[in-house]
Amino acid sequence: MRSSILTFGLFAVLLPGVSAQPVPVRSALDAPRPATVRKPELNPNILTAQEADAGWHLLFDGKSFDGWRTFRKSTVTADRWAVEEGCLHLYGRNSGRLLGGDLITAASYGNFEFAFEWMAGPGVNSGVKYLIDEYFAPNRAPVSFEYQIQVEEDPARPKRKPIHSTGALYDMMPATGGVIRPAGMFNDSRIVVNGMHVEHWLNGEKVLEFDRGSATFRELVAKSKFWKWPGFGLNASGHLGLQDHGGEIWFRRLRIRPLGAAAPVPLRSSSSAGATFQAANP
Repeated sequence: MRSSILTFGLFAVLLPGVSAQPVPVRSALDAPRPATVRKPELNPNILTAQEADAGWHLLFDGKSFDGWRTFRKSTVTADRWAVEEGCLHLYGRNSGRLLGGDLITAASYGNFEFAFEWMAGPGVNSGVKYLIDEYFAPNRAPVSFEYQIQVEEDPARPKRKPIHSTGALYDMMPATGGVIRPAGMFNDSRIVVNGMHVEHWLNGEKVLEFDRGSATFRELVAKSKFWKWPGFGLNASGHLGLQDHGGEIWFRRLRIRPLGAAAPVPLRSSSSAGATFQAANP
């Protein structure tokens, strides 16, 4: 609606004989958002009957922060997070909103499949964390496994290392394959934790898997930034978290299925007919 008002104001200025009041300068908070966010489905945060029968549960109702809180807080205290048009929307640091921080689920989870949709513009660096032990390390943000989200400004000239690319296990394992949908479209991601076995999925493709208790994987931990925390990644359960890394990002359709429920079924995904995809990890 705001964009329609601006369009009318411009139209009035260009037409001879039509007077118009000066259009006020808009702040970053009023900046237009991608079309798929301004005009989303009526409520994208729903489960299909098939998903519900398979044991999936919503972690976000599209209307409130219920079930979420700021890391090490009892409520959501960050004003850069907002619930808008069916999304958990993180405003960027240049938005004029001052207080940020990671969001985590109020509940902890053990063996699970966690599926979520996300959208971010070029240059945004973010991530989804899991198996978070809130007081494992004295940091201001969770020290845990992270499903990396990294949208390159120029995919042909990536600035990030493979272990920091979309779908990667941050700082330890690169993703193999996968595509990122065009700007303005949501991507589908999934994290599977089944005992020590972990998988990352991106838009329907498995891009990595590992055994977090294996000697090979523990060597990767020892070579990463997480070497200083003994027992990193070995906890049986933990919170899920949405990272605040300064860039603007949208999340929706966050849902979880405890393993041991009904057999896996395909999850509904955003329409991608006719889209030109960007290779996530060429």
